[in-house]
Amino acid sequence: MIHIIPHHIRRGSWPPWYKLIHFTEEVNILKGYDDFNIERDLNQEDFTIHLDKYLTELNVQPNDCVFVDKRYFSNLGHHPEFIQNVNLYSKKYNCKFFVLDDDNHYDYSDNSNYTYFSNRFDVLNCRHNFNYFRYRTPYHTWTNNLAELLNPFLYNLRQKKFNFIVGVDKIERLISLKHIYNVGMNTDGYVGYSGFNKAYSEDELSDKLIEFRDNTIPIVLDVPYERSLDGAVNVEFPPFPICLNSYVSCICETMVMDGTHIHLSEKAWNPFISHNIPLILGSRYINNYLRELGFWLAEDLFDITPQENRTDIINQFISNLNIIHSMTYDELHNYFIKNMGAIMRNYDILMKQKFVFNRNNYK
Repeated sequence: MIHIIPHHIRRGSWPPWYKLIHFTEEVNILKGYDDFNIERDLNQEDFTIHLDKYLTELNVQPNDCVFVDKRYFSNLGHHPEFIQNVNLYSKKYNCKFFVLDDDNHYDYSDNSNYTYFSNRFDVLNCRHNFNYFRYRTPYHTWTNNLAELLNPFLYNLRQKKFNFIVGVDKIERLISLKHIYNVGMNTDGYVGYSGFNKAYSEDELSDKLIEFRDNTIPIVLDVPYERSLDGAVNVEFPPFPICLNSYVSCICETMVMDGTHIHLSEKAWNPFISHNIPLILGSRYINNYLRELGFWLAEDLFDITPQENRTDIINQFISNLNIIHSMTYDELHNYFIKNMGAIMRNYDILMKQKFVFNRNNYK
């Protein structure tokens, strides 16, 4: 039997993970709780204290499977705490847990006690991973008529060549943004940056990069600056007014890794939703992974071959930015129109993503 504790904790407005999974056998869903408030975590509870109660009510039997939000094993996200708790409960109830994470706290992994679904995974071992954001888009209510709403605007001449809107302050994003300003690309694009968080220490930056950040850096365009300081950035859909008035979406993914691991948040999927030309700064094999799913990535325009290290990955992204800078508005518009079929297919491919769960695919 498959049991589901249907709580997508702290993500109340997002399509819940348990509605994105198609099961091939009967499921038993926990009922009788205030799912609305639990999912929004209004009281910032320690959810680990509820697990015994829920598992007892579900009548979990030996060799059953239980799908559950990761916060039921580690309220604070500490990896040792998670490992200890999930192994403890697996042995106690003689069952296997399938743990859902809509972020990148730990890598995708699979063993006899648990499978951890994550947006961070090894491309050599990810065939059966549930990457939440890959499957989320078709389940948003606003996607029901999105293509119909966007189609009348797709062929318009656009006022900007590109959009470059990022959230958390990171070194590779600062480097890319500084290059945009150094060569004067900022006048040809929608450029926004957030002040709400940073993922580096000051001694990791050069003096010139610090000076640029402190004196030149813009702010995110889809929220007021005051809200951006509190982290109130939009992660549910692309800023359509900006995307529909520019040709290329320049995406900076959460992590840039030079091994076989990649991280796919909501960002990488946004150009496919907004019907833009995609240009993605991410891990070494991120574009290979997307290509294998069938997405068009403008390879006749950009160099997206895998690079050996983070420095080369960033330099390649900057070289691709230079390609945008070198093109006239007419050239970019003509290229966009020429590839409209591929751009529309990207959206169709994303809307057809479907995760089918079969327990035989796991240990």
